[in-house]
Amino acid sequence: MEPNGKKGEENSGRGTKPEKNTPAARFLFPLFLDISGKKVLVIGGGAVALRRVRKLLPFRCRIEILSPAICGELHRLAGAFPGVITLTEGRFRAGASAGADFVIAASDSRTANHAAAEECGKNRIPVSVADRAEESDFFFPALVMEDDLVIGVVSSTGDHKKVKYAREKISGVFKK
Repeated sequence: MEPNGKKGEENSGRGTKPEKNTPAARFLFPLFLDISGKKVLVIGGGAVALRRVRKLLPFRCRIEILSPAICGELHRLAGAFPGVITLTEGRFRAGASAGADFVIAASDSRTANHAAAEECGKNRIPVSVADRAEESDFFFPALVMEDDLVIGVVSSTGDHKKVKYAREKISGVFKK
């Protein structure tokens, strides 16, 4: 019996689209890591990248943002967190992920996100691709942070509405 529960089949996870309530669904193991001091490359400089960067800040990692256009709020955050956030204006190119501990591809360019996923796959760098779950090694979770608790919520089927609902319900428990 293989780890995926099927005899003689391999399920690498990447490149497969999970289907709801099937044995082939890609279930994700909730793994919480200490990422303090780790280098996170964020590809993209818009709204999605901004949301990811804001969620990463409390975890004391080093964030490099790579994008041909970087929004004003990311510039402001980089100024507020010198040495934590660095900005590199430019397009994703071969070798851009070198030295990264993990990558978040959150640009508005399908070509750049795909190229990042390909490069990370070849170099065994975990990647989260905002616009294509099937190209991702991990999903960026919806986070609930309350005192010393960190709760991450994801859906193995990519059901964003269900994740948002669960996050709101969990957050509501702490507001009582």
